[in-house]
This record gives sequence, C-alpha cells and structure tokens, in this order.
Amino acid sequence: MFCYIATEKDLVPEALNVLEGLKNMPISISEITSWKNQKRIYDIKIKKINPKSFTILVELDGGIPLKRFVTGNNVEPNISMLLENSCKCTTFDFHKILLCN
Repeated sequence: MFCYIATEKDLVPEALNVLEGLKNMPISISEITSWKNQKRIYDIKIKKINPKSFTILVELDGGIPLKRFVTGNNVEPNISMLLENSCKCTTFDFHKILLCN
C-alpha cells in the first residue's frame, strides 16, 4: 500500500526514523464495541517529499484502516502519535494484494 501523508508542522530531518519501528509491531484497532483487533506491518519504506509531507510504502495485514492509522482515530500506535505531529493521508493506493488461506 502506498500513502501520501501531509503533516501540520514541519518535519525535522530525523523525525521519520521513528516510523521504522512500526515493522513487526502489533497494531491495535479499537472499534465502537469493546472488541479489539491486532494486525501487523511487515515492511515499511519512507520517503520525505518536503518539510510537511512524505510517502510510505507498506506491506501490511488486511483490515488496517489506512486513514485512521495515519490520523490516530482508535488505532495504536499510529503515525500522528509517533511523529507527535497531526498527519493526514491525502492519497493512497493498493499496489499488490495477496490472498492467503
């Protein structure tokens, strides 16, 4: 999955390094009920575009709500929380979908 992300504040040069820690970290998704679901990110590539935007290319489990993963709405950890910067997914695209039984 590819995602273009805009930030509220400028990114310091080393800020995006913290996102590398998402690899193999459990992602907890809370729904309206007390039910929680855990998913994983298997690989992440990050590229800074300008001081207030960057892209990520991630290999992840299905079922991760992408925009919520970026903004932080009931998904932990999330990109906005890790960067301590309000983030918004402006564009995303699925590059390859694999079905596994």
